[in-house]
Amino acid sequence: MFKKPYSPKTASALRSSDRRKLAAQVASAYGLADDVAKRLVPEGLQSQKFLTHLDEQGSLYLSPAGDPLWFTVGFEQGLIPTVYTLWAHPTLLPTLATHAPVIEKLISGADLMAPGLAHKFSPSLLPVLRAGDLVAITEHATRFPPLAVGRMAVDTAALGPDAGGKAVLVLHAWEDCLWNAGSRPGRREVEVESEPQPEGEAKGEELSEKVDGLALEDGQDARPPAAQEAELTVPEIDSILRLALIQSITTTLSSPAVSFPLPASTVLSAHVLPARSARAPPQGADIRGSSWKKASKFFKAMDKEGLIKVKEHKGDVSVMSINKDHPAVKAWKGHKTLAAAEKQAEKLRAREAAESASSGADGEGAAAGGGAGQGQQIVVEEVWKPVGGPTIEWFAGLADARPRDHLYPPTELRSLLNTYITTYNLAHPHEPSYIVIDAPLRTVLLKKGEDAQHVRRDELVGRLTAHMQAWTSVRSPGGERVVRKGRPTPFHLSIKQRQGRKVTTHVRGPFETFGLAPDALAAELKHVCASSTSVNPVTGAPKELEVSAQGDQTRVVERLLVSKGVPRRWIELDGGGKKK
Repeated sequence: MFKKPYSPKTASALRSSDRRKLAAQVASAYGLADDVAKRLVPEGLQSQKFLTHLDEQGSLYLSPAGDPLWFTVGFEQGLIPTVYTLWAHPTLLPTLATHAPVIEKLISGADLMAPGLAHKFSPSLLPVLRAGDLVAITEHATRFPPLAVGRMAVDTAALGPDAGGKAVLVLHAWEDCLWNAGSRPGRREVEVESEPQPEGEAKGEELSEKVDGLALEDGQDARPPAAQEAELTVPEIDSILRLALIQSITTTLSSPAVSFPLPASTVLSAHVLPARSARAPPQGADIRGSSWKKASKFFKAMDKEGLIKVKEHKGDVSVMSINKDHPAVKAWKGHKTLAAAEKQAEKLRAREAAESASSGADGEGAAAGGGAGQGQQIVVEEVWKPVGGPTIEWFAGLADARPRDHLYPPTELRSLLNTYITTYNLAHPHEPSYIVIDAPLRTVLLKKGEDAQHVRRDELVGRLTAHMQAWTSVRSPGGERVVRKGRPTPFHLSIKQRQGRKVTTHVRGPFETFGLAPDALAAELKHVCASSTSVNPVTGAPKELEVSAQGDQTRVVERLLVSKGVPRRWIELDGGGKKK
C-alpha cells in the first residue's frame, strides 16, 4: 500500500477528548491496559489525511515528533498499528515468521506468499487466525521486533506445507514510504516473546537459503539449488511423511491394482516416499530423519491415528487396509508429488535432447545444402536514427553525443538511457523497476497527450524508438556495411497446389537486403532439394521476384535461409501448409 509515495495533507493537533477516545478504542480493540494504550496514543498526537498512489483515502495519527503510529484506510474504521508502534509494543499483534530474503520482497511491495512462511511444515505452531485478521510479520530466528503488518488472506488452518497463494496481504512494511516519513530509527534486537519453535529446532537455525525468493507471485519458480537447502527439522520431516501417506491413500493405494496386505517396506518405498511433496527438499525427508526412525514405528503410529490398519507377525509389519473415510483423508486436497515432479523433469530432459538432436540434424542439412559456414553469413540488424526537434536536441545534449546522422542499435540506446538515469539520479527511490521522468525525457518518451511521472525501465527503449526513424543495417561477410531506410520485410514461404496432389513451394522476400540473388538461391535450392526450381515475377507484383521449387520444401528452404544469416523470426509461412 505504501510501496509508492502517498500524498499527505496538513497535519493538525488532536483534541484531548478525541485522543482519549482513540486510546479507549485501542485498548478495547487490542485488549490493552489503559496505561499501555495511553502510551501508544501519547499526548500531542496529530491527525493527518492522505491519499495513496491508488487514490485511496486514509487517516494517519502521528506522534509529536512526526512518526506515524496508527492509520486507517478506505472504509475501514479500525486502527492499524504502524511498524513504529509495533516496535514500541512488539506483542501487540499475533505474528507470523518469515525469512530475511522474503522480508526484502515485502519491502518492495509484495504480499507474503504461503510458501514463504517459516513454519509451513509445522502448521500447529501457527497462531489461530481468520481471513481478514491483522497480523505482524517478523524475521525468523532473530529477536528483531515485527517488520511488517497486514491482513490474513486465508485462515491459518489452510496454511499447510503445500499451501500456495497469498497468506498475508501486506499493508505496511519497514522501509516503505510510510516508514520513511518518520524518524527511521535503526533496527535493534529487543526482549520479545520467542516465536514458537518445533521440538529439535535450534533457535539460531537459518533457513533463509532454502526460501530465497518465496515472496514472489504464484507461477514463478522460487526453489533454490539443492546445495543451498538447509536441513529439515524432525517435526517437519514427520509432517512431510504423514502427508505423503495421506496423498498415497487418495491416489496410488486406492488403485484397483493394489491388493492388501502389503509389506510395510513396499508401501513406504513404492507409495509413501514418491508421494512426498515436490516443494519439500527430498534430502533428509525420510524415515531415518524422522522421530520414528524405523518404518515399522511410522506405520504403527499411523495405525494409532486411524489412517491405516497394520498387523505385525514375527517382527514383520504389514499394511492390511487403508481408511479412506478418515477426516484427514476426506479433507485432503492433494499436492504435486516428488514422483510427478521427477517424471515432468524427465520429459523435459527428453524433449531437450530431441530438440538438440534435431538442431544438429538441421545444422548438417544446412551445411550440406549451401556449404555456408558462419563466416559466410551476413549480419542484419535494426538501427534507429533521431528525427524531430526534441529528439535530436536530447541526443545532442548527451555527454557522449554522436553525430546527428548516427544510427543507434538497441543495445547502444539502452546503454545511453542507463547512463542518463544514473547521471541525473532518476531511479525511483522505492520502485527499482521504474524511473522518474525529467523534463527532457518527457519529450522523447511520452506520447502526445500522455501525462506520466514514472515509466517502467523495460519500456524505455521501445518508447524512445517510437520517436526515431527505423533503418536496417546489413554487414556483408567481407565487413562492408550498407544501411537502408525502413525495417526489413520478412521472407514469406507458401505452398501452392498444382494439378492433382502436386504442390510447389514459393519463396519471396527481401533478397537484396540479405545479399541474396534469386537465381543463385534457386540454383542452390535445386541442388539441395533434388527438384526443379525457377525464378518468376510475383503474381500481382511484377517487379518483385520469387523462387519456386517442386514439392513441399518449406523446411529445407527455412534451413537454407537461416544458413545465409536470415533470423528465424523474419521467416513466415503463409497459409496453405505447415512447417514440418
